Amino acid sequence: MKTRPVDFDARFQAIRDSGMNDWVGGADPEQVGEACTNIFLRHVPVDASSRVLDFGCGVGRVALSLLRQRPQIAGLTGLDIVPKLVGFCRENVGAHFPRTRFELMADANDHYDRYKDNATPLSREEADAAFGGAHDAAYAFSVVTHIDTAEFA
Repeated sequence: MKTRPVDFDARFQAIRDSGMNDWVGGADPEQVGEACTNIFLRHVPVDASSRVLDFGCGVGRVALSLLRQRPQIAGLTGLDIVPKLVGFCRENVGAHFPRTRFELMADANDHYDRYKDNATPLSREEADAAFGGAHDAAYAFSVVTHIDTAEFA
């Protein structure tokens, strides 16, 4: 069975149209994704055997850019604390890339709690059991800026 090529323009347009891009900082999602991916790839070797963790995947802009530049990677797991973002990534990215998965993590954040619903997230223990040691590369763009000072300490 032959797979159809992914229409990255359509995937990035879906991000633009979703309104959720503004939740994660705004700007053009394709430009932000490409800039972040280029920084990541400059410092971390990623090839066909790489299993990458996207910590704080947001709306999927970096994941899409990475998959465009390295479509052959062994896998990509995106984690986030906002159910709608995770659902969007599953539909907009995961549905087009069989070696990806997006999971909801349990955590609290004054800014993002308003976007949450009654979805059941993975606890840190469940995430560690499911993903601990499963990745050999990771990135976290625009995550630390959303951690409260007390939580960071």
